Amino acid sequence: MSTGKSFDDFRRSFEIDYDYMHDHIDSVNVTNTRAWTKVKIGKEWKVIEKNITFE
Repeated sequence: MSTGKSFDDFRRSFEIDYDYMHDHIDSVNVTNTRAWTKVKIGKEWKVIEKNITFE
């Protein structure tokens, strides 16, 4: 089932079928200074990270 929502990798968006989410997203980690995730883009797994600030 595709929800029509997309995943934003801080630069571009990807359609994700949420019934098979673990085929696309391996892990998501959030600390008070950084967020990062391991996602499958095409046939490659990539780590995407971004510094964050909670206010």
